[in-house]
Amino acid sequence: MTPEGYEREHERETIALAEKGDTDAAREALDLIVHGLASGNLSKALSDYLVERLLRVLDRGQRADEALGLRDRRRGRKPGTVTHDASALAAAFALLIRRGYKAESAKEVLRQETGADKNTIDRARNSHSGYEDPACFDERDLVSFLGHLAPKMDRILVGAKRER
Repeated sequence: MTPEGYEREHERETIALAEKGDTDAAREALDLIVHGLASGNLSKALSDYLVERLLRVLDRGQRADEALGLRDRRRGRKPGTVTHDASALAAAFALLIRRGYKAESAKEVLRQETGADKNTIDRARNSHSGYEDPACFDERDLVSFLGHLAPKMDRILVGAKRER
C-alpha cells in the first residue's frame, strides 16, 4: 500500500471510531480536517464527515460539541460520586429475576429505565447480594428497598404480567 493509501485508511478508521462516540478519534478527525484544509488536500471522506457533522448543527439544532463528538474534559463527576442508589438497583434486579427475567434481560430493563450501565448494576448486585436469596428477603422487603424506583418497577412488573 502506498503512503497515501495508509493515510486514507487511517482517516477511514478514525472516522469510524469517531462515529461510534470515541472522543479521542473525533479530535483526531478534526485535526486531520484542519491539516487537510490548510494544505488544500482535504480527502472526500473527511469532507463528507465534516459536512455531515455541520448539518447536525445547522439542520437539527444539535450542539456543536455534541455534533463534532467533543466533550469538555473538565466536566463530569468527581471520583467516588454516586449517581444511582445501589440498594434500589439491587432490589429491582432481584425482583425482576424472581419474576422470571434472565440476568441480561433484567440488566437491560434497568439500564433503559434508570440509565445505570451494566457495571453499575453488577456493582449494586454484588454489594447487596443477599437480596437475591428468597430465604433472606421476601418480595415485600425488596419492594420496600426500591425507594425512588418503586413507580418504575410497578409499571415494569405490571407490564410483564400482561405480556405473559
